[in-house]
Amino acid sequence: MEEIIKYLIGLLILVAGYFLGIGLRNITLDEQKQGRIYFEILTIISVLLSFVGLILRKDWMLFTFAFIAVLTAPSLKEIKK
Repeated sequence: MEEIIKYLIGLLILVAGYFLGIGLRNITLDEQKQGRIYFEILTIISVLLSFVGLILRKDWMLFTFAFIAVLTAPSLKEIKK
């Protein structure tokens, strides 16, 4: 039961991180044009390292890098003006 609660809290934090990423995307429009390649690199590395954390069963690694990936992923979408 304790394990399930831990994963649910982690999932809620990831969902909140997605909405935080959307808010950051809307605030930092000019930085996204210059640093788009860095957002892509950061997202790809974070997704890969979160899978490594999943395979190694390291929860801290899984959730840390998944949070970074979820936070930076909305910046990869184009915003319609």
